Amino acid sequence: MELVDNVMAQLQCNEVAKLCTIDKAHRDRCNAPGFWEQQYRLRHQASAAAANPAVPSIWPQKSGNSEEYRDECLFVTGKSHKTLEGHTNDVNSVAFSPDGRTLATISEDRTAKLWDAQTGALKETLEGHTNQVCSVAFSPDGLTLATGSKDHTAKLWNAQTGALKETLRGHTGQVCSVAFSPDGRTLATSSYDRTAKLWDAQTYALNETLQGHTNVVNSVAFSPDGRTLATSSWDSTAKLWDAQTGALNATLQGHFGRLFSMAFSPDGRTLATGSYDRTAKLWDAQTYALKETLRGHTNLVNSVAFSPDGRTLATGSRDHTAKLWAVPA
Repeated sequence: MELVDNVMAQLQCNEVAKLCTIDKAHRDRCNAPGFWEQQYRLRHQASAAAANPAVPSIWPQKSGNSEEYRDECLFVTGKSHKTLEGHTNDVNSVAFSPDGRTLATISEDRTAKLWDAQTGALKETLEGHTNQVCSVAFSPDGLTLATGSKDHTAKLWNAQTGALKETLRGHTGQVCSVAFSPDGRTLATSSYDRTAKLWDAQTYALNETLQGHTNVVNSVAFSPDGRTLATSSWDSTAKLWDAQTGALNATLQGHFGRLFSMAFSPDGRTLATGSYDRTAKLWDAQTYALKETLRGHTNLVNSVAFSPDGRTLATGSRDHTAKLWAVPA
């Protein structure tokens, strides 16, 4: 079948892109003048004629012209879309802005960088940390970027201009995690100094220092309603704190090794933790009771994440596998 004979074949742009990138004959055709203009036109013709006007999710839905359509088609094949080069050492973490237009990267080269997520162009390089940058987060409105570093500080940056807004000093060890509250008014940080701290994200004042862990506090996370802060630690526990007063609500005990990750469910009712003991656990975030222990990994569980509907938990492990678990109601 000729590549342009079947309208539906044209519209499945991931298949078109595969032919363009794998098969030489089709690749030459794809590079011919007018090819992607034709694909773009046929896409809209079929969309208008379809009984259900909704475009299937495998088709680009944001493209405003044939060049954007081409780029998005090539993106959905799973091949590298852009390579962002500029850091001179390991890239420790990445984060998208809330609107998806900017990507932040942080590195052991002591810098953070802001990139145009569509074009891959470097927008800003954020310099000021004097040691590795270990953690990064955008504020909910996307206007501020927070970074944490081995230099014992957190920094707040203007996410549009890259200008440094403030350096938050107070920790006496590496700042390993940063997180904004859902309303963007509070920044939480955690550290090798065994504490977490709550900062006013507008005035930069230190509101609370949360003490109680007996080892590195490696992660912080706000509940979706912003009322609770969860911390996880190498002391094998997670703790739940009142995010306004800093009061300790509960200590979640049950793991037999360092905690490496945690996450709230979208409805805020469940907290998941992953541990060196090769298990993940699900806790009731209101009653603090252990709901479930998920066994199956053969090495430490270093990442946990809920699906958007909260029904599935994904875990990643050093046993080279990821697992999907049904979350009990």
